[in-house]
Amino acid sequence: MNETRKFYEALERMGVAAEFEARGIEKGREEGIARGIEKGIEKGFRLTATNLKKTGMPLKQIADVTGLPVAELEGL
Repeated sequence: MNETRKFYEALERMGVAAEFEARGIEKGREEGIARGIEKGIEKGFRLTATNLKKTGMPLKQIADVTGLPVAELEGL
């Protein structure tokens, strides 16, 4: 029997397995939301960079504004 299963069984015996599991699910949800927000922000920076590039703004300046590396901007 692996250690994770032993740990979970011990939690069940103490009557706290459901609470422990609920906390894990909530933590996972929070981490998922945070990652989604981060990806959305990154997508927004790339979209902004693309639009600035279309206006003819120098890549160095776009990099300064968005925080994206010039190498990435060249590929947009």
